[in-house]
Amino acid sequence: MSEDNNIAKDFSTRFRTREQVEHYRDRYTTGRRWRLHRKEESALKRLLVSMAPLEVALDIPCGTARLSPVLPARPAGRNQR
Repeated sequence: MSEDNNIAKDFSTRFRTREQVEHYRDRYTTGRRWRLHRKEESALKRLLVSMAPLEVALDIPCGTARLSPVLPARPAGRNQR
């Protein structure tokens, strides 16, 4: 079986119930992972503020999009007019 098939099989067995899906979705809302999420979110915000405004962005889907709310709320960059 190829690696891609192994990954697909892993996901199909991990998320058979609504409870499993909700646990996966909510794993960054409490505890150590929540603190990590807040640090990553803060670092991304600081990075975006330091950049010139973007005209085009490439969205490469990966993970669960937990940091995506930061992107539309991007503050004006240092070169924003």
